[in-house]
Amino acid sequence: MKLPGILTALLASALITFSGEQAGSTEKWTAPAAEARKKNPVAVSESSLAAGQKIYVKRCLACHGKTGNGDGPDAADLGIDPAKLSDSAIRRLESAL
Repeated sequence: MKLPGILTALLASALITFSGEQAGSTEKWTAPAAEARKKNPVAVSESSLAAGQKIYVKRCLACHGKTGNGDGPDAADLGIDPAKLSDSAIRRLESAL
């Protein structure tokens, strides 16, 4: 099934993009025009959300935690703070993808 791979790629793209911003930056990030015009290939549905949740539980929850606050059980072992996916800045990136 290609859906889990697509959802993982979208999440990874958002995290990579966000991690490139400097802490405390006030400049708002915007997607490049060519990318902003692209339509999300995964339609929002109960099944796509369930598939995304399954991927999150398997690959993300350990570090990012149940609510995306970066407080998962493995977060302390990373040596860095995991991104707070619940942060409004991350949510803005997600909506721009």
